[in-house]
Amino acid sequence: MRLQKAITNAGIASRREAEAIIQEGRVTANNETIYHPAHELEESDKVAIDGDPLPKPERLLYFAYHKPKGLIVDRNDPQHRPSIFGQLKQIPIRVESVDKLDMQTTGLLLLTNDGDLAHKLTNNKASVPRKYLVKIWKRPDARKMQILKKGIFLDDGKTKPLKLRVVEETDSQNIWMEVLVSESRHRLLKRIFEKIGHPISKIRRISFATISIGKLEAGEVRMLTGEEVRRLKDVANGIDPRNAGHKTKYKKGFARPKPKKNQRKKLNKRRDIHRPKTPTGKKNR
Repeated sequence: MRLQKAITNAGIASRREAEAIIQEGRVTANNETIYHPAHELEESDKVAIDGDPLPKPERLLYFAYHKPKGLIVDRNDPQHRPSIFGQLKQIPIRVESVDKLDMQTTGLLLLTNDGDLAHKLTNNKASVPRKYLVKIWKRPDARKMQILKKGIFLDDGKTKPLKLRVVEETDSQNIWMEVLVSESRHRLLKRIFEKIGHPISKIRRISFATISIGKLEAGEVRMLTGEEVRRLKDVANGIDPRNAGHKTKYKKGFARPKPKKNQRKKLNKRRDIHRPKTPTGKKNR
């Protein structure tokens, strides 16, 4: 195991903080000072920070948190603004947020002491889905909506395609829109809608990597279920979010056998039962 990971797993620091502690020369392995975060440890190695033995790894825990407006997602802020970490008294261990929301954005944050999972979920290669409700100025026309659905060019490159759905129009003709993105960039949504001339006034994240905010009120925390954690790990490992958490006996890359004739009829009948109805009462085909 790498030294940086061992310190993170012990619940002492985040990945970035652990790296800084090591580079400052505060960490020893078998009484020898180590300066490289990727230093590989053996099971028998005795690690210490500032002379104190490294604690045993904590149990890995996972939480959903409804972030209120007016809090930052940071532990060390030069401006000393209020942070979510000053509010999480109900969590008995040190946790870090999987990603960040800015001070004015509300909604779902995932918190955990599983640094490896957090790192995988914030890697853009994983294409982790994030769903938001945004309030924007006026309704974009069909041309602008099409541009967003294909991806738009920003200063740091073209965005991945967005999935959009208008939820509500206000009395002042502003709209609430549901937006699904699959990448992590600084102020991404605000920059996208500013680019097309429809600035955002409010943002609330309602889901992240198949985990929904549900009925959590602002400031509330709940522990994730075992099923939710399995889904998160599947998404982090590149499994399609629609299949996350589902067991399959077929290995990736191998063809599945075609169902027999009778099985095919049963499958079609089952699909027909669960197929949603249109406003006219007929089932979609």
